[in-house]
Amino acid sequence: MIEADFKKIGERIRSYRKKLGYTQLEVAEAAFFTERAYADIERGKSNARLDSIINICNVLGVLPNDILLDEEDNEIQKSGQSDILTRLENCSYKERKTALAILNAYLDSL
Repeated sequence: MIEADFKKIGERIRSYRKKLGYTQLEVAEAAFFTERAYADIERGKSNARLDSIINICNVLGVLPNDILLDEEDNEIQKSGQSDILTRLENCSYKERKTALAILNAYLDSL
């Protein structure tokens, strides 16, 4: 059984947010949270639901695995993936959002 360490998850979220130069308020608003609720997630004080984690991941342009898995496990997951994730990391928030919308539209058409 996998147990979530909410403190580690919050630390990973904070790390990605800071790397992108976003404030807590910017991510909170874009992910449909109050600033306080989002701050609690970053501090590991909130048992965030999966859909909440996915909203945050969409804003930060990362995969849920990036947030939920330890770095070692995450590297194993990423080792088989193409450079598309690296390219997306270098995109702006708006560009990642557009790419996600295109991908979702494509997957919905299958």
